[in-house]
Amino acid sequence: MQTGPQTPAPLWLRLIVFALIMWAVYVMLNGWDRAPGFWSEQFDRQTKDFSAEVVAYADTLPQITLPQLNQQFNTPAPSLVFVFASWCPHCRRVMPELVGLSEAVDLPLTVISVDKNRYQLADYWLSQPDAVQTLPMQHMPAEDTARLNDFLKAHGGDNAGAIPYLAVVNEDGKVIAEILGYASKDALITQIKLEGMK
Repeated sequence: MQTGPQTPAPLWLRLIVFALIMWAVYVMLNGWDRAPGFWSEQFDRQTKDFSAEVVAYADTLPQITLPQLNQQFNTPAPSLVFVFASWCPHCRRVMPELVGLSEAVDLPLTVISVDKNRYQLADYWLSQPDAVQTLPMQHMPAEDTARLNDFLKAHGGDNAGAIPYLAVVNEDGKVIAEILGYASKDALITQIKLEGMK
């Protein structure tokens, strides 16, 4: 049986199929909890069984905005800035090392969470040992998180965007060293001392 030329699918249908395929690839590479559009805080709060303690804690999480971080960078004193997310396995692994680092060096430490979901962050944070919970963790709102990488790059951070990310900031507000991924407490201390920090 002979058939005539087949009519291609309309352009709008091909674009929808393409968008769905790209979204599925993004989810496979980044995980469902980071999928754009379908995973809002409110939706997650309603569908996941967070305890009342987690919900209450999430609503009182300390926040840090880019203007506040910029003010800190403009303070004439060296400091450390650590960026993490609760869903990141390497970030979770480095937390106890960060506790040791904060006890061993005499530098202010800012711990910034870039989690999109405060409830997920609160659930993770409350499950941590007491020592980890003593770290000065602050949650950055999504609108500032989107510009955090550009902010750090403008201050000399070449590798901003990767997590876990530790920046050593000098008294001029410039990032003079970056440590990416997992590192032991001793390795962190060695790197910081190499930069002349105490």
